Amino acid sequence: MHRSEHMPLLVVLVAFFHAACDAAGTDAREEACVVEHVRKQLVQTRKSLVVETYEKEDVAAADDVDNDEKKESMCPWHMTEGDGCHKHRIQKAKCADDTYTWYCSGHGGRKQCPCDSPYMCKVNTCGSEQKEHCCEKSCDGFGGIRDCDG
Repeated sequence: MHRSEHMPLLVVLVAFFHAACDAAGTDAREEACVVEHVRKQLVQTRKSLVVETYEKEDVAAADDVDNDEKKESMCPWHMTEGDGCHKHRIQKAKCADDTYTWYCSGHGGRKQCPCDSPYMCKVNTCGSEQKEHCCEKSCDGFGGIRDCDG
């Protein structure tokens, strides 16, 4: 065989390998583009999930605040779950109708104790009719601190 006879075969082989390399390169570039596109989608999805998580946490936090406000309104006398003692200049029990007196039976019952006697006790043997929860410096001997639900 003469060199000139091999030449077309060589040209065909070179052209074939060149086309195969271009195709492989194109596939690699397309794959890189697809990978980049998918990566961007994943990042966007991750960001949206983070936002949703924060929104859910914000809603849950708002629900906690609502629950705390309900507890406070249910037991304003409680030192940790309510408002604690009041610091009004009249250091007597604060009644449900916001009157300051030791006799709250006609005023809706005791709402808060003064800071001079900050703890509202479980025992309800105080007041004019001895049916009100006692305000004391310590609830030892008075049944302990009044529960938030009672």
